[in-house]
Amino acid sequence: MTLSGTLPDASALPVLERLVRAVPGVVDAEARLVAPD
Repeated sequence: MTLSGTLPDASALPVLERLVRAVPGVVDAEARLVAPD
């Protein structure tokens, strides 16, 4: 699974990745996300 888009806050990325990987059937997730500095 590939996640792409813009996050309002970069600190949300690790949480989002963990949540996606916890979905049944998801083997791996690649994050192609951007967030403001």
